[in-house]
Amino acid sequence: GFRFIKDELRTCSQPAVAWQLDLFGHGREINSLFAHMGYDAILFGRLDYQEKEQRTNEKTLQMVWKVDENAPESKQWLFTGILPNLYHPPETLGLKSDVVGSLLRPSDVETMQESASIYSRRLLEELEKQV
Repeated sequence: GFRFIKDELRTCSQPAVAWQLDLFGHGREINSLFAHMGYDAILFGRLDYQEKEQRTNEKTLQMVWKVDENAPESKQWLFTGILPNLYHPPETLGLKSDVVGSLLRPSDVETMQESASIYSRRLLEELEKQV
């Protein structure tokens, strides 16, 4: 899917930032893959509480991570950011959990379901033509 999108939409489709939602452990290998795929940065929220506390106190929630010392220079480094509030919106936005839950309106859900249904139907029609 990634290659198809890149081929069809060219450089405007290239994601630059990855977000690892709920990872338990951060290996250099996966981040090396992101760098090789052309990503500039990765963000995550979950890490050991002691390390997070230390990084918060030292103001080092952002870093440049050397992910592959054997790669070409442009693929060796990946900007890495640790989200300060796990994966919740920043507290400064004033969005309480009840507000965040209501940001998606029922009509949005219906529209997304309808779009998915139309897409699925068209995809099946195209596949049937190829058989």
